[in-house]
Amino acid sequence: NAYRSTTPTDFVVAARESCKAVVFIKSDANQTDQNNTAMNSGSGVIISQDGYIVTNHHVVAGAKNIEVLFSDNRVFVANLVGTDPSTDLALLKVEVQNMDYLVFGNSDSLQIGEWVMAIGNPFRLQSTVTAGIVSAKARNINLLENQGIESFIQTDAAINPGNSGGALINTRGDLVGICSAILSNTGRYEGFSFAIPANLTRKVIADLKEFGAVQRGFLGIEIENVDNEMAKRLDLPEVSGVYLASVFKSGSAADAKLRNEDVVISINGTKTKNTAEFMEQVAAYRPSDVIEVMYVRAGEVMSTKAKLKNQINSTELVAVREDGILKELGFELRDMDSYEKSVFAPNGVVVVSVKMGSIIGNTKMEPGYVITRVNDKEVTSVTALIEYLESQKVVTVMSKIDLEFNKNEDTHQLTIANFLHKLDKIYLGGGKDRIEKLHQEGKMSARERIDYLIDKDSSFFEVGAFAGYDMYKEHGGCPAGGVVTGLGKVAGRMVMIVANDATVKAGAWFPITGKKNLRAQEIAMENHIPIIYLVDSAGVYLPMQDEIFPDKEHFGRMFRNNAKMSSMGIPQISAIMGSCVAGGAYLPIMSDEALIVEGTGSIFLAGPYLVKAAIGEDVDQETLGGASTHCEISGVTDYKMPDDKTCLDTIRNLISKQGHGQKAGFDRVTAKEPKFDSNEILGLFPENSTKPYDTVEILKRLVDESELLQYKEDYGKTIICAYARIDGWSVGIVANQRMVVKNAAKEMQFGGVIYSDSADKATRFIMNCNQKKIPLVFLHDVTGFMVGKRSEHGGIIKDGAKMVNAVANSTVPKFTVVMGNSYGAGNYAMCGKAYDPRLIVAWPTAKIAVMGGTQAAKVLTQIQVSTLKKRGQAPDPAAEQALFEQTKANYDEQTSAYYAAARLWVDAIIDPRKTREFISKGIEMADHGVVEKFNPGSMQMTMDETNRRRAIQIAYNQEHNISPTTIFKSKEDIMAQKSILDIRGKKPVAYIEPDASDSLAADPIIAYMSKDQLSKLISDTEAKMKKAAKDLDFITAAQLRDELLSLKKK
Repeated sequence: NAYRSTTPTDFVVAARESCKAVVFIKSDANQTDQNNTAMNSGSGVIISQDGYIVTNHHVVAGAKNIEVLFSDNRVFVANLVGTDPSTDLALLKVEVQNMDYLVFGNSDSLQIGEWVMAIGNPFRLQSTVTAGIVSAKARNINLLENQGIESFIQTDAAINPGNSGGALINTRGDLVGICSAILSNTGRYEGFSFAIPANLTRKVIADLKEFGAVQRGFLGIEIENVDNEMAKRLDLPEVSGVYLASVFKSGSAADAKLRNEDVVISINGTKTKNTAEFMEQVAAYRPSDVIEVMYVRAGEVMSTKAKLKNQINSTELVAVREDGILKELGFELRDMDSYEKSVFAPNGVVVVSVKMGSIIGNTKMEPGYVITRVNDKEVTSVTALIEYLESQKVVTVMSKIDLEFNKNEDTHQLTIANFLHKLDKIYLGGGKDRIEKLHQEGKMSARERIDYLIDKDSSFFEVGAFAGYDMYKEHGGCPAGGVVTGLGKVAGRMVMIVANDATVKAGAWFPITGKKNLRAQEIAMENHIPIIYLVDSAGVYLPMQDEIFPDKEHFGRMFRNNAKMSSMGIPQISAIMGSCVAGGAYLPIMSDEALIVEGTGSIFLAGPYLVKAAIGEDVDQETLGGASTHCEISGVTDYKMPDDKTCLDTIRNLISKQGHGQKAGFDRVTAKEPKFDSNEILGLFPENSTKPYDTVEILKRLVDESELLQYKEDYGKTIICAYARIDGWSVGIVANQRMVVKNAAKEMQFGGVIYSDSADKATRFIMNCNQKKIPLVFLHDVTGFMVGKRSEHGGIIKDGAKMVNAVANSTVPKFTVVMGNSYGAGNYAMCGKAYDPRLIVAWPTAKIAVMGGTQAAKVLTQIQVSTLKKRGQAPDPAAEQALFEQTKANYDEQTSAYYAAARLWVDAIIDPRKTREFISKGIEMADHGVVEKFNPGSMQMTMDETNRRRAIQIAYNQEHNISPTTIFKSKEDIMAQKSILDIRGKKPVAYIEPDASDSLAADPIIAYMSKDQLSKLISDTEAKMKKAAKDLDFITAAQLRDELLSLKKK
């Protein structure tokens, strides 16, 4: 039965009947309450006849066993339905029917001064009743953590340990609150008691019953109480309301057009005086509920409707579970909503929280992870997972994927799939029909020849597969530039292979074909490896002869390289397996040895038609330049081969008999796999190029045993310099750190940006690697050098120039991987194509340009708009935006990895997971070459004026315990700060009186001091300066004094 008192001034009936619905709770929680009193008992209130009981979260938190003692001394075991730490509420259930229970009253209607009674079990004294009045409402006492919702009813009714979870009733017997806390210095009642309002409790309990977790609606804002100064500034009618300090993008408030500095004064018609009331009011609603918000903006009262969202910014109701075995394991879970399923994974459950020190807490699992499989069983829901876990004695494997990780991985897998699809089309060359035509002529395609030639247990690293991609469309395109080039092993020897693709315009040379052939020769020359030409070409593509024939880096350069390689002792073997016409005829003949295939191979300066036209002679192709002619009559070729396969077998035989040259001697030990899976690179590398990430985590998936020895780890943090091994090879790694970092002066530095300190560090590391003969590996994700007045005054150009100098003059092999951004001078300093990397590759995510697409598009759009305005054709905002979007799209296309690879700015686009394999193959190739003596040229390696000044400042600040941010501009400034400095125990420095000759006094970089102090510093703190400037060149006190005098004169 439900009881209500009909005599508001009489406590007796309400107290007697209500006590029947208040129970004693005993648990093995062994928690400590907010007053540091050991808790394993408390009170609870029966709220329904079928056995639901409400209590405090802190009474049962962490308990495995909960017992409930009723007023008639019956004892029942209770099940925990759910808890809500944010409000300190919990819901229990006992399997009993026809219980006495209390009815919820309206806590909003409570008046200050109204009588109330607290019923509970203080000090284990059952059914104790105390009375008092409501002394305040909407109290926030900073009791609850983790964004707790505090809007307590304050009463002077005595509440003591054991009352927690008990009833606060009015004189009618209505449940108006759940007793929760006391504010005390002793842990006992001292006149201040607090209860959770019934209206908030009713909503929380309803959610726990239905979902097992609270469905809390959020506006997506940060709030503050309005004070008197704020009310005046914002022109508010009274000092009341809730100030919106921040409105989060895409949140409910932002959707409702609320702004920063709006002041909310009511929710659904109920006045909002402060943040505690506001939190209580909003907490009464669920995600997807629409509330009316009244607010003040610029002195004007306005209203809007806001549709509340949940914590993951959707409007769905999602249940959180921590019951049963989940509690034992120590984490909370929820099912994924429909959006998450569509974006991340079709099945799985989300980890909401992990308890420190629990079984799950001791794993690497974190909130936000998605569990997709357990013991190889797919997880479809939280309920299904709980059932499965409770049926298993041992859980052996739990697969976890972070939502952001999974999003990155999915995006990159799609990108790689698109990349591989493009490659498949390129591999067809001129198409299947033309390949079939070659087969009918008894010939193999270029790629078939290479596959047959290289060792069966080896791989082929193709250089320039994307050459000519999306170029020459008016000429029908030129897949792979009409020639296949790359590195492979033949008879166990590393070689460069160049094979003309006769399916693309009969193997004719486009401009990009010449560039690609020259790049192949350059690689062979730099690394002293043999080169094999599989010739099948009609010569220069005549419609574009002006772009391929006459210039220094055009067609003729190839024959010059033939001669140079011969003089360098680099073996060259040519096989004439098709046409070899005009100038192209020199290539095989300038090689060391030439083979020709009967019936298909031919070589001549002029073909039959040209001979007829020039001298009137009729002659067939075989007689003019076939295999018999050149092997038996002219002696131009050395070996006559019956077919392609025999020709390729003979080449392998020739290579196998070559001697071995001297190796460069790069250090290699037995290779060890990284401790972390290289497949995780796809999840770690952001799908959005503007997001920060820890580059060290990428490197750990590339290097042996994931071990990095970082050089100057705490200095110049935006560039990572580290010694490591990749597939056993010793390497020096220079990589852009994309995390936001702080330097020693606690100044923020943006990831991906090169600062003076990071450039200095990289310069020294590059020089060290040259001294030690260690190959260098550069990994790009760089937006450029730091700009601005401070950087310019700090000598960023000079420091950048030193790094560029070191890279340019480096003689150890350099290998470059463009992972993400590669913008402006950052591309140069990180060993872009212009700085002679032995090989340079890009991930499909790479972007190479003078600056980012958005910035460039803005500049270009402004120029175009300015031009149109001068013509009187100024575009409207919509047209200007369309112009920007079109400009950005065009620019973005030009920054892509495919655009770069098409023009051979990079040698290849690779799957990020193959980076380790690429680097190892590159160093193996380079080990055949020669490392010349390193000479960095003219580099000013002493500290410049700015660094010297910085050293003085750091040393002085250390001596006087002054914060790096304590800078004084005047005597007045010093005096104004003196009291603060004294409180902190810091000594204020003196101020140099400026005069006409003393520009040093006005220098903001140096902490101000008297001239005597400055002189003392120069003579006495040399050691401190050396320590403070440990990463800068050291200078003597005498040199420093001379420098300061020089500065003063300037």
